[in-house]
Amino acid sequence: MNASQIVTSLLLGLSLSMDADCVSAVYGLKYTKVKITKILFATLLFGIMQGLMPVVGYFVSYSLTMTNYKDFFVTLIPYIGFLILFFLGYNMFFSNKIVVKDEIGLKRNVSHKKNVDLTYKEIILASIGTSIDALTVGIGFGNESVSVAMLTFLIVCILTFVLSFLSFLLGKKIGVYIEKYALLVGGIILICIGFKLILFP
Repeated sequence: MNASQIVTSLLLGLSLSMDADCVSAVYGLKYTKVKITKILFATLLFGIMQGLMPVVGYFVSYSLTMTNYKDFFVTLIPYIGFLILFFLGYNMFFSNKIVVKDEIGLKRNVSHKKNVDLTYKEIILASIGTSIDALTVGIGFGNESVSVAMLTFLIVCILTFVLSFLSFLLGKKIGVYIEKYALLVGGIILICIGFKLILFP
């Protein structure tokens, strides 16, 4: 790779990592007591998936030889990401309230105890939701050589991991001060990222 290709790869990595960075910050807001090992696992998976998705897209571009199938595949991808992120955001937004019946049978909302641990299910779903749009990037690299494409995707992977890790730590710092509103803010951000995937693919 020459200098121009490296700069392009770095810019691409910054662009693709933004969704994962935002989700990492959101989880930092929500899970202020999560262990560093869980943070490393989550952000490492974000990086791996962000680098793996374009690899899959790159090789899929060779099998989708008919243009109509390729167009359908590219069109479908953002909606899958939207559904995953909307589901995570919706659950987070409403997880701070539960409906109970009081002593006279009337329903009322009460505060829900804040979840203190990040589940592996959430991590896996979020890693797929934030990286699935990178499949189309891999398809777009179909005319590049394998070596250039793979090095580019490796840079994307590393950059996403580093930035997501830092974003998670930053979210934890901020979450201590806005703990009361962390779930509401986090849910709204995840839903907005989901809409961004379909509105600005």
